[in-house]
Amino acid sequence: DVESAASSHDAQTRQKAMEKSHGGGVKLVELAGAIFRNKDDKKGQQDVWRFYAESVLGMLITFPDTNNTRFGSNCEGSSELIVHRDQYINFLEFVRDKKEKGTFNHMEGNVFRGLQDPPTLAELCILGLYGQAISHPYLRQVRHGGLTNHLDLGPLHHRLITHIKSIIQNPDLLLAPSATPEHGSLDGHAWERPNLLSAVQALRPHLPDLRGPLTAFFTGALETWERFTEEFKPDGLIEKLTENERNRAWMKPTNDDNEGALGTYRVHARHAPNLSLHQYNARNID
Repeated sequence: DVESAASSHDAQTRQKAMEKSHGGGVKLVELAGAIFRNKDDKKGQQDVWRFYAESVLGMLITFPDTNNTRFGSNCEGSSELIVHRDQYINFLEFVRDKKEKGTFNHMEGNVFRGLQDPPTLAELCILGLYGQAISHPYLRQVRHGGLTNHLDLGPLHHRLITHIKSIIQNPDLLLAPSATPEHGSLDGHAWERPNLLSAVQALRPHLPDLRGPLTAFFTGALETWERFTEEFKPDGLIEKLTENERNRAWMKPTNDDNEGALGTYRVHARHAPNLSLHQYNARNID
């Protein structure tokens, strides 16, 4: 019995370790955010990086807010690392060489190696392409496409599902050197970041074949989108509502009111309605 309990404990320990241990593109972007835009302004290299980028590229670059868990920031961070990969590698070398011991710390070393690891770079490329093909055009439609009622998003979600399926069937809509936003982007408008597409093409000879991983990623995304938009199915309750019923049950198409600093305060105020603004600021603003 003791031996069995010990074996069970070891198995649970291994399982917990596997759940907490992860890597790949998303982990690299997370670590990069902790270096290049740490949520604690007393840590990280964000200020040095921005001035370095200005001296090298002629512009201040603020890394996406991946260290603060912003929606869509992993795709944004992936695009940024791919487009300016050489500059980030050179910057990390600059930081290392300025140190008295001339060595990376653990996090810097992982990011430095990750930016030169072909499988990890392949993941970054796919995350970035997903952002260009799906995330940005979807949000453009929801926020600026004239859609003011959440219950009217059904046709957009149907187009989204169809578009993801078309990319799964033909990855060259994003991977071909001649890929265009007219066919690759959900809304058919210009890429949010055209230089990502050219950067991916420049890296492809040094990476594993991207078609298989891209197809697998979009297949997983399709399953998730189908689950999230199940309520908008053609035979679903929302689609059966009349225009008058939809107007009576009107909802905003986004959750923007609950995002950002103001949204954070609104949510906090619901849980602690007697907390003054002065007390809130003292607790949450550095």
